[in-house]
Amino acid sequence: MKRVYVTDSSTSTLVYNRFPFTAELYLLHPDVDVVPHSHPCNQLTIFISGSLLGSRNGITGSWLTSTNHGQFGQIGTIKDTHAFKCGPAGAVIYVLSIWEQVDQMESATLRYHGPAMGPIHEQLLTREQSSM
Repeated sequence: MKRVYVTDSSTSTLVYNRFPFTAELYLLHPDVDVVPHSHPCNQLTIFISGSLLGSRNGITGSWLTSTNHGQFGQIGTIKDTHAFKCGPAGAVIYVLSIWEQVDQMESATLRYHGPAMGPIHEQLLTREQSSM
């Protein structure tokens, strides 16, 4: 479970995993635009650095930059969709997840509902599903 996950838009790893919580560090690649998607858990995002524009349920927020270091996002629920866009610096975030079932606990990169972030992510999702 603890490994590095690489997609077309991000590189991440779980840094904490004890039911019902996971904490995942994400390095969001520069100049990416990720379409709306969801995860089967409640989540809180902490912005660390870079430039990031996020949206939840179709409502776009404000650009986050170095002046927003440590800013918490709104808590997202299982029913929410979210999307993001990064500027030329990319972004660094922590994603804290609260899971309802221990057998679902995994990287949010793998527990992902929506269009894949690109061919690399699609391959990762296909490989993971075939190993379950």
